[in-house]
Amino acid sequence: MTECLDKFAAELEKTHAGLTVKTNYAGTQELKIQVEQGAARDVFVSASGSHRKDLVDEGHVTDPKVLAHNKLCVATDKQGGKVKPLADLAKKGVRLVVATPDCPAGKYTRKCWKKIGAAQGFGPAVVAGINRNVVSQALNVKLVLSKVVLGEADACFVYASDVLEQDVNVIELPESIQVQATYLVGLGKKGASPKGAREYVATLLGETGVKMLRESGLVVPRAEEP
Repeated sequence: MTECLDKFAAELEKTHAGLTVKTNYAGTQELKIQVEQGAARDVFVSASGSHRKDLVDEGHVTDPKVLAHNKLCVATDKQGGKVKPLADLAKKGVRLVVATPDCPAGKYTRKCWKKIGAAQGFGPAVVAGINRNVVSQALNVKLVLSKVVLGEADACFVYASDVLEQDVNVIELPESIQVQATYLVGLGKKGASPKGAREYVATLLGETGVKMLRESGLVVPRAEEP
């Protein structure tokens, strides 16, 4: 998502004279704290429905809309020596990295594990092995993926859009254990540029934004989806 939003910001600045876009990326749980502590944000993009709901309920974010959907996958080192079928994640000696439980990617990952525990061909023993093999937890999905890219881990759970053009192997998850991640976009209540924020969101949800989102591997919802 970050690469997509960077490209979108550059395009928006070219087509909207006088508009400057400054971005601040972090795990949604970190961004939520920043906003609650008074940081002014014109636009808020979140992969967590619960964090977004808190900010809406607290009056920090208004007019939230579904932006796009993503899904999980497992990324492994390019050699793919230790992890080939998904069940290998539970094998002794596999180094697994995941996002922290309060990070949206971490929440989606643990929802996936619950499905693995109940799925035919996997079960509780596989989930127990996966938990034992977690050697590190990171605050956002980019840090998670970097551990595998740098050879510091054998595998990780990340968003499917994050592995595009990355030097890793990808194991797709079967639908029986897949979890859909949803990104939402809303307006910051105390933003410094309300007009610019509305232009940003309208363009992001319009033809230009939809094209970029799809090119980044994200699924854009139907226009009628709330």
